[in-house]
Amino acid sequence: MNTKTPTLLPTRGFILLSMLLAAGTAQAAIHTIDVNGKVQGFGTPQKIGSIAVEPGKADGFQGSGHASFMNGYFTFTNAFKSLDDTYDFNWINVVRRETGPALGLFSKTPNMDPEMEDTFPHYYTEAEWITDNKLNGRTLRGDQSFTQFIDFPKQPKERGFDFSTFLILQDNNKFALDGKKQFLVLAGWEWNYQGDDDFDGSKKNGVSTFGKAVTIDKTARDLITEAMANGKDGRFNGWTVLETFTMVPSPATVALACLGGVIAARRRRG
Repeated sequence: MNTKTPTLLPTRGFILLSMLLAAGTAQAAIHTIDVNGKVQGFGTPQKIGSIAVEPGKADGFQGSGHASFMNGYFTFTNAFKSLDDTYDFNWINVVRRETGPALGLFSKTPNMDPEMEDTFPHYYTEAEWITDNKLNGRTLRGDQSFTQFIDFPKQPKERGFDFSTFLILQDNNKFALDGKKQFLVLAGWEWNYQGDDDFDGSKKNGVSTFGKAVTIDKTARDLITEAMANGKDGRFNGWTVLETFTMVPSPATVALACLGGVIAARRRRG
């Protein structure tokens, strides 16, 4: 859920609680998901990067964060980082289920999160992703380096959500692919958020937990397609999830990938 960062009062009790929370989140497990894709000139799908998923962290694991945070941090392999010159590696977030009293956040589930901000199915708005490259002061992507998913739900304890978050491929600086309302899904994971109003006595935060990595197959694509179809007022009509797409690399990508293969072969011989 694309939400605002809460304002917290720097009391002694809050500072102590923050230290305890930081200690707890620092021990949270990092779940690594390999990202593979078809690249022109290579006979088999290539590992182009990986996503490090860690609940309780933000900004690529910098800072203590809070248990409510869900952070997915995608980084390129060195051989394929120049793919970022041609393509954007963006995010979509599907809410599969709501628990607790309805708040009217979604007209129907599964649905795209957020549902109401614009007519794009992407998690970030066009301004956040392209113009500002920021969400609540946090940088979302770095050229040929990283892109990250950041969520900080804030709900009372009776509220909960089941999510599926996906890394997607689109044209560079465009919410489309090949000039059409379509995108390719590369990788994803399931996670759960459960609200809690015990933090600082008044702040509604909660805990986000990792579920499992998602296999990108027909089931995953059908979930996304259904979520887009459930958008209020048909706002996501016309968008398509591609079954396959071959990325066209720059000459630098091919040269670097081939060099890496030569080096690996030499090491194996040795």
